[in-house]
Amino acid sequence: MLRYRVIPYKMKFKQAAKTSRGEYLTKQVWYIVLMDDSTPSHRGIGECAPLHDLSIDALDYQVYLDVLTTHLDRYIATGTLDTEALRAYPSILFGIETAILSYEASLRGDYMALYDTPFTHGVQGIPINGLIWMGDFERMKAQIEEKLRLGFKCIKIKIGAIDWEKEIHLISQIRQLYSRQDIEIRVDANGAFSPQEALSKLQQLAQFDLHSIEQPIRAHQRQAMHDLCRVTPIPIALDEELIGHYTLAEKAQLLDEIRPQYIILKPSLHGGIAGCEEWISLAHERQIGYWVTSALESDIGLNAIAGWTSSLLQSPYPPTTRHQGLGTGQLFVNNYAHTPLCIEGEQLYWGRSEDRLFNHEIAKFHEEWHNDSTTITLHTSGSTGTPKNIAVPKQGMMKSARRTIDFFNFQPGETALLCMPLKYIGAKMVAVRAWMSDMHLLGVSPSLHPFAHLRQSVDFVSLTPLQAYETLQVPRERKLLSQCKHILLGGGAISPALEQMLFGLPCAVWSSYGMTETYSHIAIRRINGASASPYYHALSGVLLSIHDTGALIIHDTCTDVGPLITNDVVKLIENDLFLPIGRLDNVVNCGGIKHTLDQLEHLLSDFPHPFFLAKRRDQKFGEIIIMIYQAEHEYDDIKAYCAARLHKHAVPKDFIRVDHLPLSENDKPQRWKFY
Repeated sequence: MLRYRVIPYKMKFKQAAKTSRGEYLTKQVWYIVLMDDSTPSHRGIGECAPLHDLSIDALDYQVYLDVLTTHLDRYIATGTLDTEALRAYPSILFGIETAILSYEASLRGDYMALYDTPFTHGVQGIPINGLIWMGDFERMKAQIEEKLRLGFKCIKIKIGAIDWEKEIHLISQIRQLYSRQDIEIRVDANGAFSPQEALSKLQQLAQFDLHSIEQPIRAHQRQAMHDLCRVTPIPIALDEELIGHYTLAEKAQLLDEIRPQYIILKPSLHGGIAGCEEWISLAHERQIGYWVTSALESDIGLNAIAGWTSSLLQSPYPPTTRHQGLGTGQLFVNNYAHTPLCIEGEQLYWGRSEDRLFNHEIAKFHEEWHNDSTTITLHTSGSTGTPKNIAVPKQGMMKSARRTIDFFNFQPGETALLCMPLKYIGAKMVAVRAWMSDMHLLGVSPSLHPFAHLRQSVDFVSLTPLQAYETLQVPRERKLLSQCKHILLGGGAISPALEQMLFGLPCAVWSSYGMTETYSHIAIRRINGASASPYYHALSGVLLSIHDTGALIIHDTCTDVGPLITNDVVKLIENDLFLPIGRLDNVVNCGGIKHTLDQLEHLLSDFPHPFFLAKRRDQKFGEIIIMIYQAEHEYDDIKAYCAARLHKHAVPKDFIRVDHLPLSENDKPQRWKFY
């Protein structure tokens, strides 16, 4: 059952935001949260953000709240948003519109990704202007210098609040240093000029080769604005003039009577998304340009506007100027903390830079997967030797992926999290399975905390044991992990302590067995729940046997792999059921006595520091066991610790303290480096 909450919130500006109408120190907004108790991970959030001295629906607090809840009740009851009834309440319409879009986006895996565009995939930014607020001369000059230093190529200067000659001097200084090819200058008068003086001031400004001026005279002086647009030496953009015009007929009449060069669209002021799209259509018919800007929303509203703008960039009627006015999210000291927006230079981006780079990698792999080649190059992990490249057939990968899709019953529209290095088979197969089953693929740069920056959980995630361990240490990340449908661990041994931590999770947790040569896993065991087991169960089509050396032999009739003699020593319980014991290359022959490193590590699993065991050549014993551990200081009692848990012949003969364990990119110990 869908329900909602309305959360009043007061935004606080970092410094007074001054316009010719006055200044803002705080701003009242209302967040709308849509949720479904049956699926807690699915929720949407929107923002109603009227401007108290400008918005047509800047009503008394309680009256505003009553109108908002009335229309939310109606939406919950009918499942339909009555946009016609909300024409007179643009900020309320925008808040509900975006809450609905956000809820729908949560079904795709991220309630902040309201639109499916290159921008929300993190592969394309939106150029924005640098906003220069009114203030005294020195303060405005310092703002301009800072924006230019950051790399902005378009600045918008609020004018009309200080001495006119000083403002002219300020713009003159910029133009003496930078031509229009270097810096585009827009000015916003917010209606500061009188009709009598406006043309004279525009003529003075024209010498500085400006892009445009916003709202030179106050709104509702239609004839005066028409006359000014007809003779202006600088293109005029209407902003406040658009407020309060609800119907298509009213909007068309305004544009026909004034004939501006541009209009500026702010969904919170100009009719929500639905109303702004009407303005765009009418402007296009009349060859009037437009661009999009925000109206001092928090990052909730700004994220929605940015997503909508990115969809317009793909539309038949894109904005007619390159730079949009979407940089206001940095104005507040108490902004919403979990939005993905960030500004780098003059670009507004969606997502962290490392995630954007990772998603570029995914996009390149998507191209490779769909090209004419029949093979994919894979990289072995390097856990037992120098990493190497091998070419595997796409057909085999597809068969492996289909088997896993059927095993987990992946459904179209579910979300898979990809958070491992893409050059390895485990990560590539997460992507292939998602593409083949029409799941949403969410890429997060590989790290030990892949859930740290997620805003909601996912249906499926594949993790290394170390990633799972670190995620469980952070309450917020643990909560998101526990909301997954399936967690699949691979790429390393699972300690008894970690297995115990995972056992209590409410979702299904699995451990996988496989390798690059088998195109990911060929067997799976359940770690938690009623069907938890220490044994791995071979997937359909996999035949198992034991080599004379004790190593496992795999013959996969589904993917046409094998017979493949592995390095893994297992206890075969049945034809499709086995218990891993260790690796042949992890067997140490120390003076004629053989030890398996995997078994010894299991006996030492409560050691208080990260560690692994390795072997090293030795003149006397042939091979010896060594222990590599990560700690700030030497562990004085380490030998006694090991002696209390291991047979005397199995106690390591050397102990090496390191600042960081030598692990491969997918967190496997690189034992071979010490041989």
